[in-house]
Amino acid sequence: MGVFLQACAVLLFSFYVSPDDIESGSILISRPCPYLESTNTPCRGCGVTRAIASMGSFEWVRAWNYNPLGVFIFVMECFLLMLTTKRWKRYIAF
Repeated sequence: MGVFLQACAVLLFSFYVSPDDIESGSILISRPCPYLESTNTPCRGCGVTRAIASMGSFEWVRAWNYNPLGVFIFVMECFLLMLTTKRWKRYIAF
C-alpha cells in the first residue's frame, strides 16, 4: 500500500506543479541545493524535481535537459503504480 501511495503522490505532484513555478520561486518545494550554493556547480540531483514536473506537463525534452534521472524516476513511478494497481485488483471484488 505504501508503494501505491508514493507513486500516486509523485504522479499527482508532477501533474499539479509546473517547472516554471519552481524556477520562479512561487512554489517552494525544498531549500536550495547546498552543494550548488557553495560551489556554483549543480550536483547529480539538481533538476530532478523540475524534471518530474516537466514530465507531468508532457515536456519530455525539457525534462531530459533538467536531469535524466527525473525521467527515469517518473517512468519507474508509473510502472510501480501499474504494478501495484494490478496486484490490488485481485483483492477488490467488483
